[in-house]
Amino acid sequence: MSKRYGFDIRGVIIRCPRNEDEDDPFLLQEPEDYLRAPAIVHAFDVLRLLVNQHGDDNVFLISRCFDERTEKKTRHWLDYHDFHTSTTVRRDQVYFCRERQGKADICKKFGITHFVDDRLEVLSHLTTVGTRYLFQPRPEEVRMFIQHLSKVKQVNSWHEILQLDLSR
Repeated sequence: MSKRYGFDIRGVIIRCPRNEDEDDPFLLQEPEDYLRAPAIVHAFDVLRLLVNQHGDDNVFLISRCFDERTEKKTRHWLDYHDFHTSTTVRRDQVYFCRERQGKADICKKFGITHFVDDRLEVLSHLTTVGTRYLFQPRPEEVRMFIQHLSKVKQVNSWHEILQLDLSR
């Protein structure tokens, strides 16, 4: 069976605020502030390697957006940063849901075998996904969902994801 990868976007590919004191540019009303949000280091490079290794039909982006406006901003960010050309992740492999648990249905539908998310709560819902990576977790969120921690592998960089993938 081939590996099929799913990746969250905000917090895994796009850097998001790590604490309550930082404003999330995707939720602010200022036009196009969100375009200044940086990509997480090495995200584009590792995604390109995974697509090259496993095929463009096996790499998906699956993200929860609060509403259509946030989804539109996320797609705009991907285009503005030339994401699809840089990584070769196809546009038709990008999916959105409105609730965190909605990612589970999308993963099941596409047979996702590996998923990377920055939220332990999300990963707790992905019971059909065999390998779940918790990316740069927030300590307070981990404390809230600690009972699910043993079912995931914690990673702090895209290089760690690549190393773990190559070792399997």
